[in-house]
Amino acid sequence: MDWKNKLRNAGFRITDAREQMMNLLINTPIALTPMQIHKELTEQGSQMGLVSVYRNLTVLQENDLICMVFAPDGSAAYTAGGTGHHHHVLCRRCLNSASFEGCEGFADLIQEIEAKTQFKVQGHLLQFFGLCTECQKNESHV
Repeated sequence: MDWKNKLRNAGFRITDAREQMMNLLINTPIALTPMQIHKELTEQGSQMGLVSVYRNLTVLQENDLICMVFAPDGSAAYTAGGTGHHHHVLCRRCLNSASFEGCEGFADLIQEIEAKTQFKVQGHLLQFFGLCTECQKNESHV
């Protein structure tokens, strides 16, 4: 992902804070909450405040560089990679996430929703929960 050029082309600077956050999210396979991002960066020696974490999450998300997903408890968490329309599956145990494309089977469902509600559907959010392969292995050893 050439996130730096994408951000520059959108008129944003590549700050130390954005670089630290993107490096963390790119190199972490699990979705992280803002508090976890702040904690990880602080442990790495960053002086970034929590407000800066939230501010930069907004910029990175608005530029499709990161995605917000929902942890099983309903809290917001973030993962790298936001290009194009896609969906996520999130491990209930370790919060490892994977993304996938495909909405081909939704046309009939969307038409049904529009007919029942009189709304014009303009978008959707779809996320699945399950157990990743590692957590499945660990579950079978219990």
